[in-house]
Amino acid sequence: MFDIPELDDLICQQLSQHDLAQCAQVNRTWHTVVIPYLWRDLTCIQHNRRRDAFRRIVLDDYLHKQRLHRDQGEENDMDQHTQESFLSSVSVLERYGPWIRELPDPMRLFECLQLPNDTWTQQLRNEHIQEPTTLDLLRDLYKRCPAIQVQNLCVSAECLNHDGLLETISDLVVPGAHSLYIKDHGSAPGYVPRQLKYLLTRAGALEKLTLSVGIISHDEVRDNEMDDETSVDDTKPWSQLDELELIWCADWTSDKAIWPWLWKRCHHVEKLKVCNVNGTILQNLAESMSTHMPNLSQISLGQDDKRHIQSLKDREIATLLSGCSRGWKVVLIKPAVAFGEAAVQALERHYPTLEVFDINARIDSQRNELVRVLSSSPNLRALISPHNMWSANRCETSAFIDRDPATGALKVWACETSLKILKVVINGIPRHDLRRRNAEIYPGQEREIQGQVYDRLARLTSLETLWLGADHDSAPYIQWDCLEMSLESGLHKLSGLKALEELNVSSMAIKIGVPEVQWMTQHWPRLRVICGLREDRGKEAVKWLREHHPQIEVNGGGDPYKTDSM
Repeated sequence: MFDIPELDDLICQQLSQHDLAQCAQVNRTWHTVVIPYLWRDLTCIQHNRRRDAFRRIVLDDYLHKQRLHRDQGEENDMDQHTQESFLSSVSVLERYGPWIRELPDPMRLFECLQLPNDTWTQQLRNEHIQEPTTLDLLRDLYKRCPAIQVQNLCVSAECLNHDGLLETISDLVVPGAHSLYIKDHGSAPGYVPRQLKYLLTRAGALEKLTLSVGIISHDEVRDNEMDDETSVDDTKPWSQLDELELIWCADWTSDKAIWPWLWKRCHHVEKLKVCNVNGTILQNLAESMSTHMPNLSQISLGQDDKRHIQSLKDREIATLLSGCSRGWKVVLIKPAVAFGEAAVQALERHYPTLEVFDINARIDSQRNELVRVLSSSPNLRALISPHNMWSANRCETSAFIDRDPATGALKVWACETSLKILKVVINGIPRHDLRRRNAEIYPGQEREIQGQVYDRLARLTSLETLWLGADHDSAPYIQWDCLEMSLESGLHKLSGLKALEELNVSSMAIKIGVPEVQWMTQHWPRLRVICGLREDRGKEAVKWLREHHPQIEVNGGGDPYKTDSM
């Protein structure tokens, strides 16, 4: 085992801190191999007992350094043996600090390193050693950890309440951070531009920057102001920055100069997320995209939190969509935004480049926007518009079939060979089998319309994921005017979808039995998931699948028969 470092790494990474500690006590060989892994991740020190032990290690290291410094003047009076012992002595943190890769966030570390009690203070006095501040201990700790890797760093406004903490973080932690989240909790007045610049100019390894900040003028903050020499106006772009997220941004300064400075550093950004941003900042961002962010290709608009109040208006979305001159490839619309006519018109300009359109908000437009995206986007790989309580977008059957009125033939859609993921709800199909629901206008209309919908789906020959059902986790509704997904209704027309891997028919009034699942496994060789096929209503089909194709995952989804269907 110990002759193969790759095997050691594979095994030790699977062990808990307790198991690693046990292994380190077996013998010297095991100790040598295991100890770097035991010290690699110390994020667990936030618990009381571990926190106290870790604080003691840091304090002992401080004591050790001060004793060495104090005793250096007495070296000449030592014999050779004593000098050798003096020079070779190391503290625990000095010995193992280089192995540390991960620590808690700076604010938690700062709290952890608060001096414990008067007993420690008295010990320092007895040895005539100056009492350290918490910042002294924090700086010494980071200096002992040259291999520290900061994947995700969160800096809150709370840090500004401690003199020197921002400088310590900026100088010793931020330079190695790959993801930086600057967050204003509201517990402090906010950030001044100088503080943000001080922090950001030292973030040389940034790959992702997230801002949730309120900017205030200089004269509102006095104690935390830094000298001019610390405010380096460096506009050199971050070479690795790929993502920029603006969660909440407000600015109460007169010139709002921090934002143009920031945009200039975002030359390499490809992914942009905007949730709730002041109108002036938003307008400035849109105007700067083509000049300072030429590599933008993906935009996400709105909050992920579905309960959040409306964060972006229709015109604001249109402004941001229009800001990218080279064309968006990925457009993600989150819940609680207003996606109306202005946004629809702005999106049209990006049909030629659009690859993914994922919308979880209601489209407030008279146009059949989902069909327009499908028919006009030659590079489209995914269209996702789940039907749930936040997004009620549906494709009307007549619009989805999309026939040429002159010839009656199906129109050619631009995405027919590129589309891999389709998640839409198609409604408006009469179902005479459901008695009085969705009655046919003329005999045979149901089969005719279902056949035409199958014909349209059959042209999407590259499909890997087909979701026709609702998002069953959040939409407690039943769809009756839908495809019944039976061979009799025309399911066999989809035999050309050889790449299909996932089928979702949740909350649909389907008629999938054993013949249908047998046909699916025969004609869709890559099928691995069927969602919406329930044991209580498709018991034989589920049983057959589990016996003959256990590798196919069967999820129940919503139950369309849980209420009266008569």
